[in-house]
Amino acid sequence: MTSMTLGRIGAAAVVAVSMVLTVAGGAKAETKPPVIGIVDVQLIGARSEASRSIQKAIETQREAISKEFAGREQKLRAIQQDLDRQRAVLSQDAFAKKRKEFEVQFADFQRDGQTRMRALEQAAREASLSVEKVLFEIIGKVAKENDVTMVLARQQVVLWTADDAADLTPIVMDRLNKQIPSVTVKVNAGKK
Repeated sequence: MTSMTLGRIGAAAVVAVSMVLTVAGGAKAETKPPVIGIVDVQLIGARSEASRSIQKAIETQREAISKEFAGREQKLRAIQQDLDRQRAVLSQDAFAKKRKEFEVQFADFQRDGQTRMRALEQAAREASLSVEKVLFEIIGKVAKENDVTMVLARQQVVLWTADDAADLTPIVMDRLNKQIPSVTVKVNAGKK
């Protein structure tokens, strides 16, 4: 799960949860000062078991793609070297035809690589979003259980003079790890 994605989406979602909890409190929220909780969304995004499983799966897939494409690249280099050797022997038309075939193979190779990497990035985003959805549900439940009316992302807080009692991060992290210990990353691009 990228911290950049969590930062943007996290801040918006935490504020949204806070607003829902404040509105749900109704008159109660108007008569009492808000009870503010803090969640370190970036820390959870980097260290939760679900996030680490996504990162590990993506890295494994990336290594497999790199290995596969390194082999394909070697084959293309061999074809290019063979073509260079045949240049002196072949007629211009025959060489141009073989050169064109090679260029088509090379363009396919590049396109396949880009397609596979985009699919991998999309799979990572989808897996991260599924974790974020559960994360924000957990934040809402923990806030409600602790009578917190507003939850802020730690990264959005400039000054915090309260004790650590307002930090909901450990509780949220523990529940997320129990609820989603790992995530399956589904890559939808087909191999060529």
